[in-house]
Amino acid sequence: MPSSRRVRSVISLLALLGALALKGSGAAGLAAAELFVDQHRAEADDKGPGSLERPLRTISAAAALAQPGDTVRIAGGLYREEVRSARSGTAASPIVFAAAPGATVIISGADRLRAWHPEEGVGHIFSMPWPHAFMTHPNDPYHTLIGRCEQVMVAGYALRQVIERALLARGTFWVDLPGTRLWAWSAGDDNLADEN
Repeated sequence: MPSSRRVRSVISLLALLGALALKGSGAAGLAAAELFVDQHRAEADDKGPGSLERPLRTISAAAALAQPGDTVRIAGGLYREEVRSARSGTAASPIVFAAAPGATVIISGADRLRAWHPEEGVGHIFSMPWPHAFMTHPNDPYHTLIGRCEQVMVAGYALRQVIERALLARGTFWVDLPGTRLWAWSAGDDNLADEN
């Protein structure tokens, strides 16, 4: 980042259906205070002080508390949240969000889907309620799948979206917008109900 054009707020992370990985380093600037985040610690609480002994559970809680010059240290893990800084830092006193030394932090806007219902048919086809409506532009038959933002991953494998239920096969998913349901058939023919 060029020093002549420093960003006032170091973080505004919006990962909609993707992930950002941060690798920890031991480098730390001068900070007015340090806030700690660790979602895996029993003592973690978003209403707590954010100390090393009593860390916050979410990065969002730290972003709400952080003041110019503060550093937020994030323990390793996958954080499923949207993070918005409540205030801006300055060029001389930025708000720094950093992975804890040696930690890998992943911030993802993706949701874990757990309400799968088995459907009749060949293989393990499952569906679940899907209230989201991502539309394409222009809205014509050719662009039905172009520009859509739905993504479904099963066991680390991205399923391919199809245009209608009849085209479902292993490794694909279909979104029934009028029926507000998501249908999926994993590449490994997994029982998605086991994920509930």
